[in-house]
Parts: sequence; structure tokens; C-alpha cells
Amino acid sequence: MIGHAAGGRNRAADERTRRCEFPKVWQGETYPVEVQCDTGPGLKSFDVEGLPEVTVRESRVSMRSAITNAAYRFPDKRTIINLAPADVPKRGTLYDLPQAIALMAANGLAAQF
Repeated sequence: MIGHAAGGRNRAADERTRRCEFPKVWQGETYPVEVQCDTGPGLKSFDVEGLPEVTVRESRVSMRSAITNAAYRFPDKRTIINLAPADVPKRGTLYDLPQAIALMAANGLAAQF
């Protein structure tokens, strides 16, 4: 999960944040990419980490539009989406849907499907 060193779990942080790890997405035929979403209190922000290129970073615009048009409320929280492994560049719109599902699941919206 995001935000914790191995074995060093912070219970207060667990109670304040919601996390979701989405199953791996295959980029090409070479390696899987794991989509992780962490939301919690703080200044409203949306960051994508894990060496995303411009099209992947701009997916927040299409995710916001899709979630809002599906009659759900886009979360007004601090949101971090991590695409692992971080040392491999991510390209294209392949990650839009997994990011949106991870974001909705981390905010308790996926159970409404």
C-alpha cells in the first residue's frame, strides 16, 4: 500500500485515508502496472506518480468528467494515484479506466455499481 514502510503501519493514518490497489494493467506485452489510489484529508489536490507522461497526467480531466457525468460526486480530497513500477514510463490513455475505478473504490463509490 502507499505511504507505509514495510512493517511500520501508522494506525491514525489508516483511519484518515482510504486506499485501493487495482489489479495490474499490462502495458504492451512486457510488464504489469499496478494502479494504487490514496485519498485523505488535506488540501484538495490530484497527483499522479510513477513516471507518467502528459497524457496519463491529464487523465484527471477525463476521470472528473466521466465520474461527474455518471451522477457521482468527484472527491474533494487530497488524492494521489501511484502507477507502479515507478521506474518505467507510462504512456497513452490505457490507464484512464483503472485510475477511475481505483479512485471510486478508494472513496467508497465502487460498491454502488
